[in-house]
Amino acid sequence: MGADVELTAQTKKTMITNAREVIVVADHSKLGASALYRVAPVEAVTTLVTDDQADPALLDAFRRAGVEVVVASANPDESPSRP
Repeated sequence: MGADVELTAQTKKTMITNAREVIVVADHSKLGASALYRVAPVEAVTTLVTDDQADPALLDAFRRAGVEVVVASANPDESPSRP
């Protein structure tokens, strides 16, 4: 890892450690994907906001880990779901 990536990772870790809530906003293509570094375990996340193309099995795994999942629809006439 380069110095910039390490600094970014450390900054995010510090922010998460000091936060009351951790809200992740990620579209379906990011869920389950590999990254250069791990910032925090899923248990540190309080809310995940994603799109309606996300794999339901992945969303269930987040819910089982205690994460509130909000699914935003691409259709502006539909409200976000919070199953």
